Amino acid sequence: MPISGSPRPAKPSQTPGAKEALGKAAQTCAKAAKLPQLIDDGAKALTGSDAYKGCPQAVKDEILSKAFTDEEKAQVNEVLDKMGGLMACANHPIKQIGRTAKAISRDDSGCQAETSTYGEWFEDQGTLILTDVASNPLDFKDKATQFKGTLAHELTHGLTNGFDPRTCTAYDNMADNPLMQEWAKATGWDPTLSNLADPSKAPTDYAQTNAAEDLSETVMMYLYAPDELKKKSPERAAFAKKLLEGGP
Repeated sequence: MPISGSPRPAKPSQTPGAKEALGKAAQTCAKAAKLPQLIDDGAKALTGSDAYKGCPQAVKDEILSKAFTDEEKAQVNEVLDKMGGLMACANHPIKQIGRTAKAISRDDSGCQAETSTYGEWFEDQGTLILTDVASNPLDFKDKATQFKGTLAHELTHGLTNGFDPRTCTAYDNMADNPLMQEWAKATGWDPTLSNLADPSKAPTDYAQTNAAEDLSETVMMYLYAPDELKKKSPERAAFAKKLLEGGP
């Protein structure tokens, strides 16, 4: 699945007295959530990220910002409402959500502007980017659901990998995040978060990549294909329910 954007771990910080049980943040009224802002200059965040430092300006010039359509805004609001409980911390990492036509890929051959990346999370910019292909049917048959699923996937990266929304604490190393440690224990990932004991339980092929992608795919499926997720992996469905909705 060509969705990229595993977050770079954030620097340690903690809000005093904010320790809570798994999923406790989800019990906060959505109105109290510190929701990210939609921006119209997504290209600035993407091209300015350290992820593409040193890429030729000619490649960066191919990345054009796009405004969200009214339909996309409604879809974004739906996902933010569903995941608002994870955004109760004032210091949560995701400050902005933007749109671009293309993305950038970087490999041994250099940097390329491309149209295969669905979305990406840039921790250093506090910005999540969705591209033109974010709604191309891949996990879901219709474009609207795919767009919402792509957003849910990337939000999960930013809100859980290098950050624990239960305690409002960020971590330099994702493997040190108690939330990711609990996720690994519940689903069979090793302590390095890179080896899965039973890949057949992963909700998608892309979820087999690493524990972070598995969690992002799990949340996406929990929100938009819950029956399929529960059938594939009851443990993952239970974890997602507890994370997003609270309770046992």
